[in-house]
Amino acid sequence: MAALLLASRCVTFLPSPADDPSREQFMDAARRGPEYREFLESWRWSMALWDEGLVSAEVGGMQPLDDIVAANARLGTDPLLAPLREMVESEVSRRGSNGLSALAGDIVRSGPDPMFSVPIAAGLDAFALRLDAIVARSDPTSLAQRAEMALASPLVALAVPVLIQASGDRLLAARDLLEEGLADLRSALAPGSEIDVARIREAARGYCDAFAREREDLLLSMADDEVRPVEAMVTLRLVSLPVDAVLRSSLAAAEAVRPSRSGGIGTGPGEMVVGGGAVRSLIVGVMGRSRR
Repeated sequence: MAALLLASRCVTFLPSPADDPSREQFMDAARRGPEYREFLESWRWSMALWDEGLVSAEVGGMQPLDDIVAANARLGTDPLLAPLREMVESEVSRRGSNGLSALAGDIVRSGPDPMFSVPIAAGLDAFALRLDAIVARSDPTSLAQRAEMALASPLVALAVPVLIQASGDRLLAARDLLEEGLADLRSALAPGSEIDVARIREAARGYCDAFAREREDLLLSMADDEVRPVEAMVTLRLVSLPVDAVLRSSLAAAEAVRPSRSGGIGTGPGEMVVGGGAVRSLIVGVMGRSRR
């Protein structure tokens, strides 16, 4: 939700029944698979954002699916990833088919299955590196996510208000109301630019002032709102991560929970370079929300 308000535009992975699917193909897939139908329904609220071009599944003809497929292929062949591959393969055996319906069902459940979540997350990072884009991440909660954050180099930390609950139309209206403050903040955080902490924090203060001025209109309930708009203060931690951080941290988590050859618990791998480069990520956490 923070990314949908703060970013100039967003791109994500959209599971689809074809490379360039028509609306009819989406509907046909939904009719044939209840999990896929549930997935499409869960994203229905965001339709206005897709129609407006704020959210898309590709940029300049490039889409993250290619990087996800490449990450999945590396997961299946790289000897360094053998412990992680064993964990994923056991999940495949337990759950069976990894088709479109199974993938859609896993996304609805927030991606708990490594057979899906690991290659998707790794592929999105690689895609972001190709685009020179920032990846939005939620506050780490899982063992793998915490291991991932151990690889992060902090750049700057902020606290700003955002809408954590809103309809797609309300988000579009909020972006218009906050346009001036958002423009400065986006420019200060722009990928590829040098990190100027003072400039970023000044831009964040300007955005916070704009949010305060427009708060009444931002939160005004309208008759056609599907959901009540809700604001919250969130922390934004801009960090730099190795592009292979997902694979490295998932491997560490897999090693940590499987018995070692001596009968104890594995300690996790050392440094593993799967791919070169670093990607900037914005870690978003709701202030006051407890972590488990």
